[in-house]
Amino acid sequence: MVPVASKLSSKLKSWVKIDDSFTTDGDVVLCQACNNQIGCSMISQLEQHVRSALHAKNKGLQTSKKQVLLSQMQQSSNVRSEFFHDMCNAMVAANIPWYKLQVPKYRAFLEKYCGRQIPNDSTLRKNYRHLCYDEAMTYVRSDIGNNYIWIAVDETTDGKGRYVTNLVIGKLDGKESPTPFLNSSKTLEHENHATVARFVNDGLKVFKKIKYLSFIVMLRRTC
Repeated sequence: MVPVASKLSSKLKSWVKIDDSFTTDGDVVLCQACNNQIGCSMISQLEQHVRSALHAKNKGLQTSKKQVLLSQMQQSSNVRSEFFHDMCNAMVAANIPWYKLQVPKYRAFLEKYCGRQIPNDSTLRKNYRHLCYDEAMTYVRSDIGNNYIWIAVDETTDGKGRYVTNLVIGKLDGKESPTPFLNSSKTLEHENHATVARFVNDGLKVFKKIKYLSFIVMLRRTC
């Protein structure tokens, strides 16, 4: 008796031929024009997707860029898009808030000249923010290496009366102007020695191999 999974895999490979935007690894179907996985147990579900207005719009935006094989993409509940990932990194680097992607004229401009579907700010926040953070912290750890470090803790109160604390870190390598890095920023419910100490300890956990026993601490309190 042929396994059910094997039968579905064979069907999916046949069904995706109805549109050149579809590709499959035998388990799921990916629409490359829409950057979405499609739940599929019948071919009619794919046909319905092809007839949708969103697919027609995204298919029109799609250019002759190199097709990305599904097997090369990160497998998870959300298919990762290299374009979305790069956009997330670029907007963070340029200090552009993600909610700006919801401005109609800005969104239309990006769709017109990028020729790609533009993600919502919630998509970047849920699926790509942690990837960008991990990459940034990997760079910081690489830059610091096995050097001793200095840390600075800055606490202030914002316009709404919230206690905002920042942890800045840098390496001690004998250079006059080492590059400082903002390690973490957090709103504390209460500001005292215990909450600040816990904040610093949590922030330094990402640096497992740093020489903790020899660093300089600077505490700045803004009144």
